Amino acid sequence: MKLIWLAFISLGAHAYDRENNFQYVRHVLPDVSWEHTTPSPEAMQKYTLNVKTPYGAWVLPLSRWVEQNKLRACTWSEHLIVDPQFRYYDGEIPCGMAGPDGLTKTVYQVHLSAVQFAIGDWDYTVTPGVANVMISRQSLSAYVTDLDLNTLSAVTAESSLSFADDIRVQNDGTSLTVCTGLPGVQVALAFTPRTVHGQNRTNLRLQETRSYAPDMQPSQYLLSTVCNSVTWNQKTPLLIPMSADPNISGLSVTPAKPPMDLVEEQIYEFDQAQIKKQLSDDAMLAGEKLDQEIGDGSWAPLIMADKFATDLSNQISRQAVEILQRVGNPLSLAAIQTQLTDRCRMLEMSPTKDKGWNDALHDFCQDYLTQIQFVAVPLPLDPSEQARGCYAGSANIFEMLTPEPKRHWWIRHCSITNRTELTLPQELKTNTRQFETLLGNLIYGPNAYSAWDLKMRSANVDVFQFWKMLDAIKDHNRSEITDLDWGVSSSSPP
Repeated sequence: MKLIWLAFISLGAHAYDRENNFQYVRHVLPDVSWEHTTPSPEAMQKYTLNVKTPYGAWVLPLSRWVEQNKLRACTWSEHLIVDPQFRYYDGEIPCGMAGPDGLTKTVYQVHLSAVQFAIGDWDYTVTPGVANVMISRQSLSAYVTDLDLNTLSAVTAESSLSFADDIRVQNDGTSLTVCTGLPGVQVALAFTPRTVHGQNRTNLRLQETRSYAPDMQPSQYLLSTVCNSVTWNQKTPLLIPMSADPNISGLSVTPAKPPMDLVEEQIYEFDQAQIKKQLSDDAMLAGEKLDQEIGDGSWAPLIMADKFATDLSNQISRQAVEILQRVGNPLSLAAIQTQLTDRCRMLEMSPTKDKGWNDALHDFCQDYLTQIQFVAVPLPLDPSEQARGCYAGSANIFEMLTPEPKRHWWIRHCSITNRTELTLPQELKTNTRQFETLLGNLIYGPNAYSAWDLKMRSANVDVFQFWKMLDAIKDHNRSEITDLDWGVSSSSPP
């Protein structure tokens, strides 16, 4: 295989420590208010919950989640090959097993079975083999123009060479869009050598043995971006994000098939059929375009630029929605029940339990939260957000963790607005006080976490991580938080 691969350059560590800037935005929390809208004491108890979640409240946990999980991102695509020891450079796409040269790595394999066929008086037998999809360890980039929320203008910049660094979010007032950019790579299809034996039926002394390993030239793409849009309304509070087709920049595919003789042509056709079957079985690529992608050779780069880029974006978008619903906007009945359950746990596990926790609230939290009724109100455009330009562009989720986060005005001043109507059924009328205690806890802001504030600071824990920690504690049937839960010893300062 005659490949000229780009020389690998270690990307090195980020020029700044993102965690050092964490404290600036850690206490950016949603602005929550609620109104008791019941027309009379005899009617069912109705409440309107208004939530404005600043970008900083949910983008910060999302950026930290990506940082902490990106090394294992390729495991989200079950058929990609991953180094079990995760021996990847900082910023490198964490897929594949490195080859002997250290410059390339195998990310996907198609196993080719033995083949038998006849041409004229000749019978041919081909041994099994493997087609390896290989990528360069050095990333490629493209120039991209985005409407930037920092400057409220179009900005053209080079995409990042570092994996999972190009993640942008935008709220246009009716939907939330998360776009994930996957750095480009050089891609080649490398066939392991296979033995071809030919036997002439009319003259058994006529035989031939050769090696078959077509010399495939490399392809590449510069950047693949997949955007997921999440919308909600009365009929469908939450649409699970489904990605559109990737926007692939700089896809360059060399001719799929080198010059071949008649025997090699026949083997190549059998191989293409096996490749198509495995791609379909593995759900790596599918649909009406698959025949074309196999025919022109674009299927190999699309393993990364389409399949993996889509899986990556879907995973990050789903996490963005989970975080948004957990720390801010409840977009479904399940989400508001989860938020109220969080408040139950917070009150129950408070070191002093002096914020209204009692037997009545315990019973309400345990037995009645599932009976709350929920209606999402369609999102209107927020005039104040629109006037500030919050709907005019997108922002990179890691910008708030750069050395000068204060210059990114949208962290605190742009929000996602959500309104929900909650109803307590008539049979729960006597539980109004307990329900209002939980709603009141939603609007405490930083004061709601006052009992754990010093611990959160010393353990570097954000709000989303705090709720997940309470989940784990409750899963183990415990009702108290210990120093070990914070990852510190009992002798550590609070």
